[in-house]
Amino acid sequence: MNRVKTQICHFMSDEGKNLFFLLSGEHSTLPSSELESILKAEEYQYEILENIRQILRIKTEIESIKSITARAAMTRLCCLELFNCNAKTQEIYQEIEIVPWRKLLKKEKILLFE
Repeated sequence: MNRVKTQICHFMSDEGKNLFFLLSGEHSTLPSSELESILKAEEYQYEILENIRQILRIKTEIESIKSITARAAMTRLCCLELFNCNAKTQEIYQEIEIVPWRKLLKKEKILLFE
């Protein structure tokens, strides 16, 4: 059985976070539908930010990752989105400066589900 690889950093609150998922390329719509069905079945609030081939960006509760990890068969990877911007060097540098790197890198506990 394929397990979703996920990292959850403990500094994050329970409020909605932007996450992105690497989906299986076996079918054009089934992987994103599966992920949405899991979120609905588990009664998580979510908002689809972007759905492009094999990538689904959503805003949802960080705790939803546990359900997705346990149930998703067509999701390969889940990641916390640290920032999102245009592919322009100056914008990338600006966004990198805003990311709370100390909080991200200082935490002693990171959960890894495989």
